[in-house]
Amino acid sequence: MNNSIKLPKKKILIIEDENDIRYIIATYLKYSNYEVLESDNGVTGLETAQVMLPDLIISDINMPNMDGFTVLEQLMENPLTSSIPFIFLTCISDRNSFRKGMNLGADDFITKPFTKAELLSAVESRLSKKENLETILKNEELGVRDNQFLSLRTELSGALERKELELYYQPQVNIKAGNLVGAEALLRWHHPYRGLIMPDQFIPVAEASGLIEPIWRWTLNAACQENREWLSKYKLSLKIAVNVSASQFNHARLNQVVQEALDRNSLPAENLELEITESIVIKNVESSLAIMRSLVALGVGLSMDDFGTGYSSLSYLKYFPFNELKIDRSFVSEITTESKNAAITASIIKLSHQLGMHTVAEGVETEEQLTLLEQLGCDIAQGYYLGKPMSSASFRKYIEDYIECKHSLSSKITDLEVLG
Repeated sequence: MNNSIKLPKKKILIIEDENDIRYIIATYLKYSNYEVLESDNGVTGLETAQVMLPDLIISDINMPNMDGFTVLEQLMENPLTSSIPFIFLTCISDRNSFRKGMNLGADDFITKPFTKAELLSAVESRLSKKENLETILKNEELGVRDNQFLSLRTELSGALERKELELYYQPQVNIKAGNLVGAEALLRWHHPYRGLIMPDQFIPVAEASGLIEPIWRWTLNAACQENREWLSKYKLSLKIAVNVSASQFNHARLNQVVQEALDRNSLPAENLELEITESIVIKNVESSLAIMRSLVALGVGLSMDDFGTGYSSLSYLKYFPFNELKIDRSFVSEITTESKNAAITASIIKLSHQLGMHTVAEGVETEEQLTLLEQLGCDIAQGYYLGKPMSSASFRKYIEDYIECKHSLSSKITDLEVLG
């Protein structure tokens, strides 16, 4: 049994209108273990190159409909084909044609007639240079990534002390009643010269470098403090949702950290919701169950985040003490245009309710989506249609506008009852 790995053959496109010459070139290349694509004119040759993206192109210059120069010009304008090595095959040996071809981006010229050795030498040379260039670029890219990681890690280590981190809040609304019921706390980094950095760019750096623990502690405490102030100032009992990373979920002192944040800010436990992705809890079911039960014992809520992007099995949910399930935005975004998405969402909502959980739809961006979610029985909605993520000051204004609107509506109802 041969266990050796077979590398894919290099793919070479021949664009040549003379059948005999094209056949000879193809034969030489096939016997040298190359995969060969053939075209007898510039138009179809260009189309083949754009679709098949060969490793190298050999093209005649003088061809009907579209000459080799035009083919090369078109290829150089497309980012997908501009880096493909290009060899001109021609009987023209004048300096002007050579200069024109090289200026357009040709890598080499082969003059007819040619020998097998001359052809293969040019092909192997161009492919070798391409591979070397790709290796250099890959190493440079990896080097840039490493440097960016090290730079971000260094800058992130002092971000808390420099007060560059900030929480934004996105409202969550009860669909049926129209009531504001909570908000998700979303972390942002105001970098002094990189500008606003989103969490998907710096949280992986924080987790890999061990900075996630102090950042998460700060996030949890800031969210609890903000919610306590909403409760005190507006007499509005809202749930604040905070995301829990894999490393924090498995941290030995998770319970203690959560309890300390609640105690420090005198926030009732029922006003805190911890969002955990399904991929985290399914890795070690027994351990996850123990952690989640201890969190539930504190009185906090547990929400399964981004449902539908991982294992997506409702069958195991009955074993975990979640009280909320968040339907991923990938379902919601096409719920009004894709019948399958609507059917899947309806099933998730129905089974969630049967398991005693309420549902939150993420990424609600249109009135049509909200209306359909209400018809399907979804409990809570979150998305740009209801409010984008906003700063603390902006969210407080959002709360004040909400209270004023509710008060105005209540007064109108009272007036109507009196008139009635």
